[in-house]
Amino acid sequence: RNYESASNQAYFVAEDSAGNKVGTIRMYDPLGDSFCWGSWIMRAGVPATYAVESVLLLYHYGMDILEFNRSYFAVRKANRSVWRFMEQFGGVRTGVTDVDILYEASRESVQPSFRRYSRLLPKAIRVIHDPVS
Repeated sequence: RNYESASNQAYFVAEDSAGNKVGTIRMYDPLGDSFCWGSWIMRAGVPATYAVESVLLLYHYGMDILEFNRSYFAVRKANRSVWRFMEQFGGVRTGVTDVDILYEASRESVQPSFRRYSRLLPKAIRVIHDPVS
């Protein structure tokens, strides 16, 4: 609830077609033409396509609706499956800390993923603002 009043971040709840909550993803810390994202959690056992859809929708919102050109994010070094996914999704390593691999993705670097996974997205994407309910 503390995040509700913040104007520089948004949490998104991922739902399946029946309306069951299956995960979260957060956009925050806008800097110039870029945004950070994380807090990406998907319920155990959901299809892998849900993770792909959530990232596609986040990038659609950030880049097509809010008109950012880049994103940046960090992935724990130990989380190999996620950093492999991010690199296949257009993420480029920009640095390393003791615990994280740092990434940036541009509008151009994520476009191939939109083409590759277009079948997963609805024809029209609606943005619904629903403050903490």
